Amino acid sequence: MARGEEVLVTRPFDVAQNQPLRVLLIDSDPVHLDRWSALLSYAGYEASCARTCLDAAQQLARGVHCIVLDYRLPDMKGVDFIRYFSTAAGLSLILFTRETSPVVHLRALEAGAAATLEKPSSVHDVLSAIEQACWKVPHASPRYGPNEMVA
Repeated sequence: MARGEEVLVTRPFDVAQNQPLRVLLIDSDPVHLDRWSALLSYAGYEASCARTCLDAAQQLARGVHCIVLDYRLPDMKGVDFIRYFSTAAGLSLILFTRETSPVVHLRALEAGAAATLEKPSSVHDVLSAIEQACWKVPHASPRYGPNEMVA
Protein backbone atom coordinates (compact mmCIF):
# COMPACT_ATOMS: atom_id res chain seq x y z
CA MET A 1 0.00 0.00 0.00
CA ALA A 2 1.43 3.36 -0.99
CA ARG A 3 1.84 6.09 1.57
CA GLY A 4 -1.29 8.20 1.84
CA GLU A 5 -3.42 5.59 0.08
CA GLU A 6 -6.85 5.14 1.63
CA VAL A 7 -8.05 1.68 2.57
CA LEU A 8 -11.79 1.23 2.49
CA VAL A 9 -13.16 -0.93 5.29
CA THR A 10 -16.83 -1.82 4.96
CA ARG A 11 -19.15 -2.50 7.86
CA PRO A 12 -21.08 -5.77 8.03
CA PHE A 13 -24.76 -5.04 8.34
CA ASP A 14 -27.89 -7.02 9.15
CA VAL A 15 -30.40 -6.06 6.48
CA ALA A 16 -33.47 -7.32 8.34
CA GLN A 17 -32.59 -5.65 11.65
CA ASN A 18 -31.05 -2.52 10.05
CA GLN A 19 -28.07 -2.65 12.41
CA PRO A 20 -24.47 -3.95 12.55
CA LEU A 21 -24.00 -7.69 12.95
CA ARG A 22 -23.57 -8.65 16.60
CA VAL A 23 -20.80 -11.08 17.50
CA LEU A 24 -20.38 -12.60 20.95
CA LEU A 25 -16.89 -13.77 21.88
CA ILE A 26 -16.59 -16.46 24.56
CA ASP A 27 -13.13 -17.10 25.97
CA SER A 28 -11.67 -17.36 29.46
CA ASP A 29 -8.61 -15.28 28.44
CA PRO A 30 -9.34 -11.57 28.96
CA VAL A 31 -6.43 -10.54 26.71
CA HIS A 32 -7.86 -12.59 23.85
CA LEU A 33 -11.30 -11.09 24.42
CA ASP A 34 -9.98 -7.52 24.50
CA ARG A 35 -7.89 -7.94 21.35
CA TRP A 36 -10.57 -9.63 19.25
CA SER A 37 -13.34 -7.39 20.53
CA ALA A 38 -11.36 -4.33 19.44
CA LEU A 39 -10.55 -5.85 16.04
CA LEU A 40 -14.16 -6.84 15.41
CA SER A 41 -15.41 -3.42 16.48
CA TYR A 42 -12.94 -1.76 14.14
CA ALA A 43 -14.20 -4.00 11.33
CA GLY A 44 -17.74 -2.77 11.98
CA TYR A 45 -19.19 -5.57 14.06
CA GLU A 46 -20.93 -4.95 17.34
CA ALA A 47 -18.78 -7.13 19.59
CA SER A 48 -19.51 -8.27 23.12
CA CYS A 49 -17.61 -10.65 25.39
CA ALA A 50 -18.25 -13.41 27.90
CA ARG A 51 -15.76 -15.40 29.97
CA THR A 52 -18.14 -18.28 30.73
CA CYS A 53 -20.92 -20.09 28.90
CA LEU A 54 -23.41 -19.07 31.60
CA ASP A 55 -22.61 -15.40 31.04
CA ALA A 56 -22.86 -15.95 27.28
CA ALA A 57 -26.25 -17.65 27.56
CA GLN A 58 -27.57 -14.66 29.50
CA GLN A 59 -26.29 -12.28 26.81
CA LEU A 60 -28.12 -14.19 24.06
CA ALA A 61 -31.37 -12.55 25.15
CA ARG A 62 -30.03 -9.24 23.78
CA GLY A 63 -29.70 -10.78 20.35
CA VAL A 64 -26.58 -12.14 18.69
CA HIS A 65 -25.91 -13.17 15.09
CA CYS A 66 -22.67 -15.09 15.59
CA ILE A 67 -20.76 -16.61 18.49
CA VAL A 68 -17.02 -17.20 18.32
CA LEU A 69 -15.95 -19.41 21.20
CA ASP A 70 -13.03 -21.34 22.59
CA TYR A 71 -13.07 -25.08 23.21
CA ARG A 72 -11.86 -24.98 26.83
CA LEU A 73 -14.10 -22.81 28.94
CA PRO A 74 -14.45 -22.72 32.74
CA ASP A 75 -17.97 -24.12 32.90
CA MET A 76 -18.41 -26.16 29.71
CA LYS A 77 -16.62 -27.42 26.63
CA GLY A 78 -17.18 -25.24 23.57
CA VAL A 79 -18.46 -28.24 21.61
CA ASP A 80 -21.20 -28.84 24.19
CA PHE A 81 -22.23 -25.18 24.00
CA ILE A 82 -22.34 -25.45 20.20
CA ARG A 83 -24.46 -28.61 20.39
CA TYR A 84 -26.94 -26.94 22.73
CA PHE A 85 -27.28 -23.64 20.84
CA SER A 86 -26.78 -24.75 17.22
CA THR A 87 -30.51 -25.13 16.75
CA ALA A 88 -31.22 -21.51 17.74
CA ALA A 89 -32.69 -19.73 14.74
CA GLY A 90 -30.44 -17.12 13.20
CA LEU A 91 -27.36 -18.00 15.24
CA SER A 92 -24.04 -19.07 13.77
CA LEU A 93 -21.32 -20.60 15.94
CA ILE A 94 -17.58 -20.74 15.26
CA LEU A 95 -15.05 -22.69 17.32
CA PHE A 96 -11.80 -20.70 17.70
CA THR A 97 -9.31 -22.71 19.73
CA ARG A 98 -5.70 -23.72 20.31
CA GLU A 99 -6.80 -27.35 20.06
CA THR A 100 -5.03 -28.89 17.08
CA SER A 101 -6.73 -32.27 17.25
CA PRO A 102 -8.79 -32.91 14.11
CA VAL A 103 -11.24 -34.80 16.34
CA VAL A 104 -12.10 -31.62 18.28
CA HIS A 105 -12.72 -29.69 15.09
CA LEU A 106 -14.77 -32.51 13.59
CA ARG A 107 -16.91 -32.79 16.74
CA ALA A 108 -17.57 -29.06 16.63
CA LEU A 109 -18.70 -29.27 13.01
CA GLU A 110 -20.87 -32.31 13.79
CA ALA A 111 -22.39 -30.42 16.74
CA GLY A 112 -23.44 -27.63 14.38
CA ALA A 113 -20.53 -25.19 14.17
CA ALA A 114 -20.46 -23.17 10.96
CA ALA A 115 -16.64 -23.23 11.01
CA THR A 116 -13.62 -23.99 13.17
CA LEU A 117 -10.37 -22.03 13.41
CA GLU A 118 -7.09 -22.68 15.17
CA LYS A 119 -5.44 -20.03 17.31
CA PRO A 120 -3.58 -18.11 16.21
CA SER A 121 -5.43 -17.17 13.04
CA SER A 122 -5.18 -14.05 10.96
CA VAL A 123 -7.73 -11.28 11.25
CA HIS A 124 -8.66 -11.98 7.64
CA ASP A 125 -9.39 -15.66 8.40
CA VAL A 126 -11.54 -14.83 11.43
CA LEU A 127 -13.50 -12.11 9.63
CA SER A 128 -14.00 -14.39 6.63
CA ALA A 129 -15.29 -17.20 8.85
CA ILE A 130 -17.74 -14.85 10.57
CA GLU A 131 -18.95 -13.41 7.28
CA GLN A 132 -19.40 -16.84 5.69
CA ALA A 133 -21.20 -18.12 8.78
CA CYS A 134 -23.57 -15.16 8.74
CA TRP A 135 -24.30 -15.61 5.04
CA LYS A 136 -25.63 -19.07 5.90
CA VAL A 137 -28.16 -17.49 8.28
CA PRO A 138 -30.97 -15.94 6.18
CA HIS A 139 -31.92 -13.05 8.47
CA ALA A 140 -28.34 -12.09 9.25
CA SER A 141 -26.84 -11.89 5.78
CA PRO A 142 -24.15 -9.23 5.77
CA ARG A 143 -24.61 -6.23 3.56
CA TYR A 144 -22.03 -3.56 3.12
CA GLY A 145 -23.90 -0.38 3.68
CA PRO A 146 -23.29 3.33 3.91
CA ASN A 147 -21.41 3.15 7.21
CA GLU A 148 -17.94 2.82 5.73
CA MET A 149 -14.66 3.71 7.42
CA VAL A 150 -11.49 4.99 5.85
CA ALA A 151 -8.33 3.84 7.58
